[in-house]
Amino acid sequence: MMNQKTLSLTAAALLLLVFCASLFGQGTASGNASLPAGPFSFAEPTVRLPAGAPDGTTDIILRSSTQQTAPPTTLKDLDLPRPLAATVTFERMEDSNAPPNTWRYRATVYGLPPATSQQHYALVTYADNKTQPLLYTVTNQPAGNFSWSVSKPPDPWVVSNADGGCTAFTVTTKDAPATDVKVFSTLVEQTTKEAITLDALRLCPVGSQCDGTQPLTIAANVPTSLQLCTTKGFHGKYDGTVVLASRQKPDGDTILQHAQFSSGTAKLIGFLLILLGVALAFVAKVWARARLERNQALVPVAFMRSQLNALKEALAQLKPAYRNAPVSLNAGIKTLLDDLSEAKLDSQRFLPPRFPNPFGFTVDTAGFKTYLETRNPKVQLLSMLVNEGVVPADREDHGGLTDPQKVLVETAIKKIDAMLNNPTAPTANEVRNVVEKLHSDLTGEPQPERDFVRTTTGSSFESLQVEIETISKAVWVLHGILTALSGLAVLILNNPGYGVPLDYVFAIFWGFGLPTVITQLVPSSATTALNISIART
Repeated sequence: MMNQKTLSLTAAALLLLVFCASLFGQGTASGNASLPAGPFSFAEPTVRLPAGAPDGTTDIILRSSTQQTAPPTTLKDLDLPRPLAATVTFERMEDSNAPPNTWRYRATVYGLPPATSQQHYALVTYADNKTQPLLYTVTNQPAGNFSWSVSKPPDPWVVSNADGGCTAFTVTTKDAPATDVKVFSTLVEQTTKEAITLDALRLCPVGSQCDGTQPLTIAANVPTSLQLCTTKGFHGKYDGTVVLASRQKPDGDTILQHAQFSSGTAKLIGFLLILLGVALAFVAKVWARARLERNQALVPVAFMRSQLNALKEALAQLKPAYRNAPVSLNAGIKTLLDDLSEAKLDSQRFLPPRFPNPFGFTVDTAGFKTYLETRNPKVQLLSMLVNEGVVPADREDHGGLTDPQKVLVETAIKKIDAMLNNPTAPTANEVRNVVEKLHSDLTGEPQPERDFVRTTTGSSFESLQVEIETISKAVWVLHGILTALSGLAVLILNNPGYGVPLDYVFAIFWGFGLPTVITQLVPSSATTALNISIART
């Protein structure tokens, strides 16, 4: 006798055949229904769940061979005997990328026995309440060899956005959908060794909000456009692999190996830093050098001008009664100051230019030397006449002289002033004799011994020396900063594993200018870096 389970299965099968015959009006010897023709069909008439899964959801594509003015009204699974048949429900999904007369449905399956493949019937209701039955298969049996075709994104992936970016590509699966689709990344920045981890990448359909929260399924036999996005901005060149994988193909396919990330802000900062480097290079290598050369050339000029300005100031401090007496001395001082002005010297090409000439500039060094040597005796003569003659003569008036005595002082100053125009230069004794005679005429006594009145250098000479020293210090400070920054970039920031003892030794070597590669070190490296000459026997 047949057992109870066998009888139940037989009764269910007979009931299924009777149901199909009554529905479609005819039966076949093989037990398959011959369905009425219509415009609708499934692109892939298989609802495939993961192997062995009793419940699940997947997508199925319904299409029409004729133009439809509106989507189908309903798509529902026809009831089959329970509990043998699984329950299937259909829900139409909005898909803006779907071709015309094509609709995507979400099929939800409940109660499918393990390793089972069932034939089901779906009823399509469309315009004017017309209906058309469709045959499809529900299965959770393992599929054959899974395959897909991936239209890879551009490699390298280039992004110029501080907030990150996206790149698009297309995936088409063959005969079976791909479920639980995701990406894996081993992209690493080549300088900082920063990695792009999985939490920084999102995979989603094109046009959707790429927040990475929804499970991703790719329908069978339908090209699906996906986009790979970053959740934040990156900077640098990244190498490695980005792998697209699914539950059906866990090993996945490599879709990307290189990425280059930047931003407009980073590029602007880089451009500004280039301009800053150009400016610093100009100041340190061009302007500072030219300024020092000009200042060095002006040192003797500044010294002479300081002497002349001191003499001019001494004449200006004479008592009012004698201030206009040294006419020739004032004129001589003014002439020499004009001759030693920077404008006059620049006009004769005696000095390096204030602003460096990019095409070169020839300085008449020999002519400049002769020019100064010609005027230096005049400066010394003026200094002697003022300091040895005019100033001591002015000091003879202590405030109690009579008018005739003041005339004597004025006459002595004019006599000393006239010596400037003598054919032969007067001597210091001749000048002192005039002052001694004046003292004798005023007091009737010989003049006591007195010290020579020295001319002090003016502030312009001192400021020039200070400027030379300041520029020199600034150039050395800039040299030290640039050396330290270049060592920071090359030795420290470029080495993610920095910190071994040899790293610290090389840091000292960098500051001294010694090679930082062991194979380049030789016994004479230290002497070369310190510019020491060692005699050889």
